[in-house]
Amino acid sequence: MAVIKTELREEGVGHAVEVLISADPEHGGEEVIEIEVPLDSPALFLAAFDDEVPTLQSGPGREKVRINVQPPEGAKVDGEITYADSGIGVLAVERPARGRWRITLTYQRGASASVSVTAFAPKFWLKLKRLGRRFGCKSCHVFLKPLVVTALVALAMKALPAAVVVTLAVKINAILGLTLGQDFIEKLLKTFTGYTGRPIEWFIHEACRLVGLCE
Repeated sequence: MAVIKTELREEGVGHAVEVLISADPEHGGEEVIEIEVPLDSPALFLAAFDDEVPTLQSGPGREKVRINVQPPEGAKVDGEITYADSGIGVLAVERPARGRWRITLTYQRGASASVSVTAFAPKFWLKLKRLGRRFGCKSCHVFLKPLVVTALVALAMKALPAAVVVTLAVKINAILGLTLGQDFIEKLLKTFTGYTGRPIEWFIHEACRLVGLCE
């Protein structure tokens, strides 16, 4: 079982971790993600999808990859992981408790998955843009992945468009610390609609491109 972990931590931006699990027909296992939530973090996002079929049409589901989210001692998780029919799982925790969160992934033999977790710092977008376009684009992909996948799952589950727009506008404005407004969210959702067969990375790049961090 091959496991690849990518971690990005930047002061003033936040902490992001991605774990890629390649399928092994003979062995399962366990992997732990530790994510440090900064003070006054507006949100923590988690997304789990299939690493070997990296589109919105396939995810590991709760049976193949069990995900246990453990907040710091004395804190509670507000909400639970939501699974789309495709098996993609997402979790959004608003105003998560400061400190180290522990996410345990227990995967069955033959399972493949990509699990991304991001804890944002307040107004991290302003700091991210100052890091420069090249680094900013790469960082944008890593940090926005679970947020973008959550938005896509909301669409796939046929949430009311107006409700989706309002909810995402509020979340993104709070997280980015910018007044991107409903127009940005509408453009983002229009870009996503009708392209569910595309790789997830394409959607993430489009989101980063719309706000000027990627070409």
